[in-house]
Amino acid sequence: MEAWNERVVEEANLFNPAFCAMLIAKACKDYSKKGQDTLSFPLAFLILPLIVHPGTRAALPYSTATSLISWTQERRGDLVEFGAHTRRLLPYTREAIMFGLAHTMLTLDESGGINTGKSYVAPTEKKTELFTSEVRDCLDRAGFVGRWFAAAGTASTIYSVLGVTP
Repeated sequence: MEAWNERVVEEANLFNPAFCAMLIAKACKDYSKKGQDTLSFPLAFLILPLIVHPGTRAALPYSTATSLISWTQERRGDLVEFGAHTRRLLPYTREAIMFGLAHTMLTLDESGGINTGKSYVAPTEKKTELFTSEVRDCLDRAGFVGRWFAAAGTASTIYSVLGVTP
């Protein structure tokens, strides 16, 4: 993985560790709101692959009434490369988690769960002038994925349903 200042501008902007950490934090926040304790650490590695790819993000349902299993069955053809896509984004996810932990935007608990930390501030358009409609969409969809995962079962079930293997 290239150093931040040596990356291509588009890559640096899209995979900005602060932005990616915010997406993971938003998913963690909404996961916890759905009544679950903390997001299982392995599930954090599925957030960016579902959100940063515009096609995958657009294909996500808009209601948690659509189960993860039924969605993956309908989208099986679209998800053929999802496992490989997830592996390609591992370095960016690790970087985002480390950034989030270093800046207390994220915390880890003793059970291996990941949640928002004391520095997490819900992102809104009022707090930054850099908020675009795509950024809003990414954050909204990250929150949705957190709520969706909360109703989808264990991390191993979710990985299995999405066809992601170690």
